Amino acid sequence: MNTKQTIIYLLLIVASTAQAQFSGTGAGTLSNPYMITTPTQLNEMRYGLDKHYKLANNIDLTDYLAPGGDGCAQWGDAGWDPVGHFNSMFDMAYFSGGLNGAGYNITGLWINRPDRLYTGLFGYISSVRDINLNYISVVTIDSLGIEIAQAGIVGGCCTGGLVGASAIFYDSISNCYVTGNVTAMSDSYCHTGGLIGVNGGSIINCYFVGNVTNNGSTAGGLAGWSYLGNITNCYAVGNVTGKYAGGLVGEYSGNRITNSYAAGKVTSNRAGGLVGWRLSLGITDCFFDTETSGLTSGVGYVNSLIIGDPAIINSGITGKTTAEMRAENTFENWDVDDIWGIYEGYGYPYLRSFNNDILIMPESGGKTYDKQPVPMPIAYDVISDNPIVDCTIAKALLTGELAYSPEAPINVGEYAIVQHTLYNPSYQISFKHDETYTITPRLLHVQAVDETIYLNQTPVLAYSIMSGDLLSGDTLSGALYVEDDSKKGEHKIIRGTLTAGDNYLIIFTAGVLTVLDNNVDLEEILAEKQALMVYPNPTSGQLIINNEQTTFGISQLIMNNIQVFDLHGKLALQPTTNSFDISYLPNGTYMVKVNDEVIKVVKK
Repeated sequence: MNTKQTIIYLLLIVASTAQAQFSGTGAGTLSNPYMITTPTQLNEMRYGLDKHYKLANNIDLTDYLAPGGDGCAQWGDAGWDPVGHFNSMFDMAYFSGGLNGAGYNITGLWINRPDRLYTGLFGYISSVRDINLNYISVVTIDSLGIEIAQAGIVGGCCTGGLVGASAIFYDSISNCYVTGNVTAMSDSYCHTGGLIGVNGGSIINCYFVGNVTNNGSTAGGLAGWSYLGNITNCYAVGNVTGKYAGGLVGEYSGNRITNSYAAGKVTSNRAGGLVGWRLSLGITDCFFDTETSGLTSGVGYVNSLIIGDPAIINSGITGKTTAEMRAENTFENWDVDDIWGIYEGYGYPYLRSFNNDILIMPESGGKTYDKQPVPMPIAYDVISDNPIVDCTIAKALLTGELAYSPEAPINVGEYAIVQHTLYNPSYQISFKHDETYTITPRLLHVQAVDETIYLNQTPVLAYSIMSGDLLSGDTLSGALYVEDDSKKGEHKIIRGTLTAGDNYLIIFTAGVLTVLDNNVDLEEILAEKQALMVYPNPTSGQLIINNEQTTFGISQLIMNNIQVFDLHGKLALQPTTNSFDISYLPNGTYMVKVNDEVIKVVKK
């Protein structure tokens, strides 16, 4: 018997449950539910499947399911045993009562039952009719959060984070969310969803954030297969992989999907941005993100009744860019005052009923290139449009960190600040993604050294760094340029290809190359232009500078302006007296600059 036939047969089944055994307070009725305060009491729901329960606080299953915990003692490495099961027409015990989460959440849930039929916190739920087909018990699960542990939920056919399968139209799941990873290991025709594997009831104001995988058959971000009921005001964000995969629903043959959206990567040979396999037309005002899904169609596959016109195939479904999905005017027919909210430009629509919406606002910044790593961690603030949300607490509960993109910037550029691992599954998070960190170039003032040569002589074309500095390991490369040094006269020395790379902004002052006729006595002209004597030249180390215009040697003003450069323009020495030693410098030609005069010196 296949899954669809099984669910249809259940319409006529009257539930029978074991005698309730509950250790807490309450009577198990709708008006006086059993109050759950511990993991043990959560487990006791399986002993009263037709009773009503309510969480009195958050429930953490981490220790309960870990070695040494009572859950581990019962189930070992299989993790949580789903409440309610349907193995066959002769082996079934499904949940027909109610669970009111009261706004609390269940954390640390994990399941490792790859052969299990119907897997989730609840395995199988179904409202109950009497022999006259009147409903005597209606399943309701409301105001509950499920935060799946890192180990995830791994089941067989029909697996969901909250419920494996819901059988009857009157089954109701509302104001619930699930975060984490859900996987089905079955190769047969089966269904996997982030919230529910098979939906036969009503899902209202619910969401899923995480990843869903079912390589055997249908996978949906929210529901694997929705065949009878309605899905209203719901969304799913995350990656979905399956044979038939949809961002929101894997297979849809149900009543209605209204005012819902999906955003995430969908991977399948039959992938749809919203629905993987569509067998019904009842979809209105639904959207999917074309960029994150990588798809242009909201539907991956249709049956023979709906083939043909793409407008019919995608009726009620609209693909939008990420930017458009973050804009309120995209959702013009939605109730954005009471049901939905949106941080314009910074996040997908969120559901107001959870009172857990926040906007993370990173602090932008910047510096001048200094070859040092950028500051970490990146500072941020948390705000909320909802006055009920305590942003101080929300910020304290966030784990992980923001990051730069590209990571670990050192060089000049503008770097985006991204959410990276900063997250808490208890919140619907939007992120102000347009803040950046900017590293600006380091300023370097370079001046060409004036030079005089004969015709047909090759100029040195030296330069000096007047202000700024090159950081350790950084160098100037390239060469200065003179347009035409084959003619006598004065020629402008320009920057040419001289560069220190993108991390530096060079302010360049041009120089003058004077080219003389070969019949002119260069030494005589240079002597006329210079009032300085530098000797001995060549030298093996000691240099003396004298000012011919003063009887008492070089002036203090000049002594404060002596610089020695190599032929690459790098400052080698800055003496403070007119007599100094360069013996430790490598042999070669140097330029001794005193104020505006430059003299070549050979060190040998």
